[in-house]
Amino acid sequence: MVSGRGLRGAGATALAVVLSCCAIIWFTATAAQAHAQLVRSSPAAGSVVARAPQVVTLTFGEEVQAGDGGIDVYDDRFAPVDAGPVLATPRDPFTLRVSLPPGLAPGTYTVAWRVSSGDTHPVAGSFRFSVGSPSQVRGTLPDPGRNEGVGTFLGVLRWVGFVGAALGPGAVVAALLVWPAGLGQRRIRLLVGTGLGLLAVSTAGGMLLQGVYASGRPLAALWQAPQTLDSHSERFDRVYAVRSYLLVAAAVGVVALLGLPAPARDRWRRVWVGVAVVATLALLATWPLVGHSAVPPGETLAVGVNLVHIAAMVLWLGGLCVVLVGLSVDRDTVARSALPRFSVLALGSVAVLVASGVVLAWREVGTVGALGATTFGRVLLAKSVAVVLLLAVANLARRWVARRSAPVEGPDRAGNTGDPGWTPFRRGLVGEVALAAVILGLTAALVSIVPGRQAAQSTPGSSTSSGTSVPRVVDGAP
Repeated sequence: MVSGRGLRGAGATALAVVLSCCAIIWFTATAAQAHAQLVRSSPAAGSVVARAPQVVTLTFGEEVQAGDGGIDVYDDRFAPVDAGPVLATPRDPFTLRVSLPPGLAPGTYTVAWRVSSGDTHPVAGSFRFSVGSPSQVRGTLPDPGRNEGVGTFLGVLRWVGFVGAALGPGAVVAALLVWPAGLGQRRIRLLVGTGLGLLAVSTAGGMLLQGVYASGRPLAALWQAPQTLDSHSERFDRVYAVRSYLLVAAAVGVVALLGLPAPARDRWRRVWVGVAVVATLALLATWPLVGHSAVPPGETLAVGVNLVHIAAMVLWLGGLCVVLVGLSVDRDTVARSALPRFSVLALGSVAVLVASGVVLAWREVGTVGALGATTFGRVLLAKSVAVVLLLAVANLARRWVARRSAPVEGPDRAGNTGDPGWTPFRRGLVGEVALAAVILGLTAALVSIVPGRQAAQSTPGSSTSSGTSVPRVVDGAP
């Protein structure tokens, strides 16, 4: 059994990890920038046209979607122009257009937009054009809403989902591979149930908050006018619906697996391993499908690599938790059979994690200079440092396991029977779990930040995300 002091130490570590991850997501959410860039418009930004246009067309660097009110046009006093609905251009998901009323008066007009990019993140921005000749502009652009808090909540929910995937499906797969008998233990079942619960909270919370996030409204809009909230992204709606169905199916499958007698689980273990791996991969695929990897070019390969990257991390963390819990339940059995198997599993997960991480870093950053010059690059560097620390701790644990084939009898410092060396080993495992959780927090933060390659190429002020205000217009000439 674990002593009260050990439980207090584990609780303090868990609290520190949660607070650290929330802080990381908060600071990176407020620093987030646009994910899709406006590449051209008609009329062009800053242009003066002789005749009033009938249509305003916006073309972005990636696929975008917009709901009602996604594109607004204002005159030089910031009174709204009676524009038509936002329409997608046939066969061109990169372009949106809105019709204008006939006979626009000469003067300067402001076009403001708020759309969802291909990776489901909202993007906002504005520009001006003039009809006939520029006019004096007075007033300010209506505030599109500042909802950094909602972006932070979504980031935390994303991290909760990653942790839930590790404790739930990841732990089930790891247990089937390294310690099948552990699935009959109450603590392992509690671990898996907690993971599935966290996944449910993450999924339901994301579905509720995405509409607030996409609209740029404050969190209070969730209960004040929920019927007006739209995710503005068919991709998001489809992917989260599929995730919900998969989560229900996974819960049913886990209940069926845990309800089997131990001999039946052992007899069909290979079948259950295959089913669990396929179900886990299907569930994990819903994350890269609504992230940077889903944006061209090379989105198919990027989604696959990202899926493998997340799966390796989830399997590693899930296995760590299974071993850590197992040591408090049946240390001798776990030491003899589970630890050597987990050592092999962890080594393979590390190799896949590092290789896929290098590929994703090259795709999203592009240049060495972008590592230090962009928010994405700096967070990626922090994640790399955390991974190196995790590998160092894991290597010490692997060498420790290799030196011991079986525990030695006798009480340790915490009052547990067995080799006194188990106490520092167990603390090392807790450190691994904490570092892995922080890495998942950094991964969740990276999803909300514009990729380094894109940030390095973007021009200041071209557009902003929901985390910052749309450039405002004050008294003065355009």
